[in-house]
Amino acid sequence: MEGALANETTYNCSILFPLRLDQAVMQLKEDWAIDLRVSRHIGDISLWKDDIIYQQRFMEILHYLKSASV
Repeated sequence: MEGALANETTYNCSILFPLRLDQAVMQLKEDWAIDLRVSRHIGDISLWKDDIIYQQRFMEILHYLKSASV
């Protein structure tokens, strides 16, 4: 993650697009996790086993990625 963030600074573009499979990053108290929650959209695919919810979340993430690349 640190390398991706350094490259974002160097190249002035977004490289890191975090996804979460569980709630761990939302509960961590470490600085990197707090910074990530505050500064990034974290796509939630924790309910990936449910086809309908997965498709909804996938479309949300895809929409975010398209808007972030503008």
